[in-house]
Amino acid sequence: MKLTYEDYTRRFGTSRVTEEEFPMLSFEASRIMAVHTTGIDGYRKLELAFPLIPYDAETVIMCACRIVDLLWQIHTAEETARTVRGVQETGNGVRGKAITSMSAGNESLSFESSATAGGTAIDKAVADSTAQKVLFREIVDTYLQGITDAHGVNLLYMGAYPRELREDV
Repeated sequence: MKLTYEDYTRRFGTSRVTEEEFPMLSFEASRIMAVHTTGIDGYRKLELAFPLIPYDAETVIMCACRIVDLLWQIHTAEETARTVRGVQETGNGVRGKAITSMSAGNESLSFESSATAGGTAIDKAVADSTAQKVLFREIVDTYLQGITDAHGVNLLYMGAYPRELREDV
């Protein structure tokens, strides 16, 4: 499946994702979707039997768009975390983060992070790859549950693809 920038912007309107960022994010989104739609035999349903029913095809594209958007949020949060060490943005501007621990010998200082302060799901995903996988899986399940490929096989079916339906044999 190849998601285009035009597909993305048509569905999401004015996009936060720039045209320069899009190729990397769409590749990652396609890879995430492939992991969740490729059965144990390696048959890549989205590449080899993309849905023909318009509703199903649109749902797959929307799923990819949502994953691109989530990837952008995670990448943006990671960049912010790298550049804003020791400060926290609030509605009233930037303030120092709360100090969570301090040591006198060899001067150690720890600041509160969004994740430790009960932050958003994105904050948790930045700090934990398992949390990222959960968010991606939730999107894939929400959009692709009950959606079938060109041969009527459920995209989330992880068993061996029916041999008589395979186009690559």
